[in-house]
Amino acid sequence: MAGPYISLVVPKQSVKNVKTALELHGKLDKREKIGPSTTFHSDDIKEPMLVPTTLNIMAGHSASGLINGLPIDEYKKQLLAELGLESLFDSISIHASPRAIPCATELGIETNPFTKAVRAYLSALPSELLSIVGTTIDVLLERLPTTYSIYPPMLLLPAHIFSAPDWQKLFSNTTAEQWGVLYQTVATAMSVTHIAINASIPLLSRHSEQSNSENILRSPTNLTPLYGDFGPICNASLPSSEDFASAFWVSAKQNGITQFWAPRYTMFSRGNITEKARLLQLPSIVESVEEEGGCTAVDLYAGIGYFVFSYAKAGVSKILCFELNPWSVEGLRRGAEANGWGIEIFNEEDVKDFKPTFTQLKDPEKKLLVFQMSNEAAGSILQRISGAIPPVRHVNCGLLPSSKGSWATAVKVLDPEIGGWIHVHENLAIKDIETKSEEIADEMQELLNAMPEAHVGEKGRKSIAILEHVERVKTFAPGVMHCVLDIHVMPFITKR
Repeated sequence: MAGPYISLVVPKQSVKNVKTALELHGKLDKREKIGPSTTFHSDDIKEPMLVPTTLNIMAGHSASGLINGLPIDEYKKQLLAELGLESLFDSISIHASPRAIPCATELGIETNPFTKAVRAYLSALPSELLSIVGTTIDVLLERLPTTYSIYPPMLLLPAHIFSAPDWQKLFSNTTAEQWGVLYQTVATAMSVTHIAINASIPLLSRHSEQSNSENILRSPTNLTPLYGDFGPICNASLPSSEDFASAFWVSAKQNGITQFWAPRYTMFSRGNITEKARLLQLPSIVESVEEEGGCTAVDLYAGIGYFVFSYAKAGVSKILCFELNPWSVEGLRRGAEANGWGIEIFNEEDVKDFKPTFTQLKDPEKKLLVFQMSNEAAGSILQRISGAIPPVRHVNCGLLPSSKGSWATAVKVLDPEIGGWIHVHENLAIKDIETKSEEIADEMQELLNAMPEAHVGEKGRKSIAILEHVERVKTFAPGVMHCVLDIHVMPFITKR
């Protein structure tokens, strides 16, 4: 028997993200309205709103300080991880309350469309098959993760979706045709045309000549297509225009911004949504955009436009994008066009004859300038074109687990006269976040101190690096947090 229902107490500014995540996972209680919390008050949660869920505290499992046998913080951690909302851990609280109308799950009604489709498939299997396996439909469903993501027109399932022993036994006693029926049933029920199993982006590439070489293109080599045509397999590092045309592409819309990628060749991280949203309203970006003559941002690891598009929507005049993966560049192009931003793509041959008056650089309609090459070339390129673009006020270093390899370049490309901000992405041990953040700011200062004499100001002083803010984006692994460090570089040089 179920006990009280769980509601999430959420800051008003986060309600949309939380509501979307709950809806996606079939856990939003649509019988109850989202509204202000009249009983919860906390200095940590401004304008608290109550978001109802279909989750409940089981009878006999609500001892003081526990929810369903887990400490409250541990339960909250697991729930937010399942919803992809880890970054909101400190700003969400759990509230338990009775409701007059029974939840659909109490009435035996499936609310999760994925689970509902799987139940329909299992119910159609021969009853003797489940007897041979030694399990039941209810047991199989209890051991089936309910987390999934939909990126039209693809359903992406977690890597452990069928890892439970009961599912493995069922798998070994059924044919490929029977599993095909399962995928078709799920696809039809969830209005998708493709299904795949997801896995993390490996740091090492298993398809390279050297088995332990670094996966610098961040290719999703662990993606497993289950249903639908994902396009022919081609040379991932040297695709042709025909390869792009025949590949399978999916999309996602976050913060009103559309992004495209080919799941066989490029990655997408939904957990970065809060950082993308933060950039849209970041005071330092707003300040830069409002400056006379506009500003430029440089993204040293552009990908498919994760943070590039946030800079563009925020009003930044020019965004210089550096990206090695040709599939990411194509996704960047498709996304830019879908969002209505002009884009120009350059390869290494194109930049050999770059001149500051290059027409494409000055064209106000070409907001995104994409360089399909290593960001090691960023410094020399900026030296040649600085007169044709607004000053570089923001540099994004967005590689995990560490972006350290780009810090020297970031310092070099930032405007030397008026300075700006370097946004450093790092995976940091939670217990060391404060000390490591200060150490990184100190390393930035050392890089500034090593700049050529031309960057020395009056009285021999150089620019100063100040750690302005540390944003905790999401949990990357147990005890490890993806953080973004906003480092303000303030110059002390005289204008020449």
